[in-house]
Amino acid sequence: MTVKPIENLKGFSANRPPFVVFTICILLFAIALISLGAYIKRSEIPDYDIDYDWNTLLQGFSKLEFCLSPNETTAIDVLSTTTTTSLPLNSSLSPGTTTSSDPMEEVDGLSLHNTSLSISLSLRAHHSIHTEMHYGTTHLFSTFTASSLGIEDGSEQMYITFDLLEPLKPLPCSEAGCSDHLSACLTIKGPQYIFPHTRHPGVCNVSDSTKQDKVTKMHVKPSSNTDSVQWCKEGTVAKANHQFDPRLTVMLSPAQRSLVNLHLMYTSYFLFVMLVTCVCYALVKGPPAKHRTVTQSTIKEKKISAPI
Repeated sequence: MTVKPIENLKGFSANRPPFVVFTICILLFAIALISLGAYIKRSEIPDYDIDYDWNTLLQGFSKLEFCLSPNETTAIDVLSTTTTTSLPLNSSLSPGTTTSSDPMEEVDGLSLHNTSLSISLSLRAHHSIHTEMHYGTTHLFSTFTASSLGIEDGSEQMYITFDLLEPLKPLPCSEAGCSDHLSACLTIKGPQYIFPHTRHPGVCNVSDSTKQDKVTKMHVKPSSNTDSVQWCKEGTVAKANHQFDPRLTVMLSPAQRSLVNLHLMYTSYFLFVMLVTCVCYALVKGPPAKHRTVTQSTIKEKKISAPI
């Protein structure tokens, strides 16, 4: 008895379509794993085990809106040069009649962890008269809880300041209102756990100078307030803008990518072994044997036609 591999394979495939579909699926899955392993080994892949980085923090911060109250602005004299990081945290600021003489008193007990970074700031107001009230402002500051950034169980107070690169000027106005975009240095002071332990976006680089500063306090929009039109109608709304920066995302190391690629290769090799086993079985087994069936009517006809 001779074995005909090609005929066996054709006959086996023609008589067992589910087996053929299963074999093709194994082949496609193995090819997909090999392609995925090669892509991971050669490309930069984010480390999804780290779900909290500076992009996450700053994107949560960009969702906040601040209101510049018209009655909480005053001028102070800075007698010595200070850096951007130390000025908002150590200078004696006087935000106005409704606030304390030192904003640090409002964040009593706050941890001494702070950082500063550059950010874009957008301002908008309903009428030009609101923007004129804040003309010449150089510093904006506010306090709020860490939970406002979406951090669970964040009951500690945070203190932030926007140091404008240029004193605030009246905003350009149109029929839709008054709005402008400014560059600022954001200084954040708060508990240690709010600062990601990943790549830092870089500190601010603002020139030091002796000048008269004008400080304005900002109020954070309550999370329960969804009416953006009526909120801060008598003041100017400030909002930080942060675009996702892929450089701040933690990537897998070359060793980690090689390990992932190795595991995918092992899986694809196992699938190829299964594929070869299935093909060999089809080459040897061949099509199913055809059994001759004799019906009862045929037997009866043969008995009638037989001679007596």
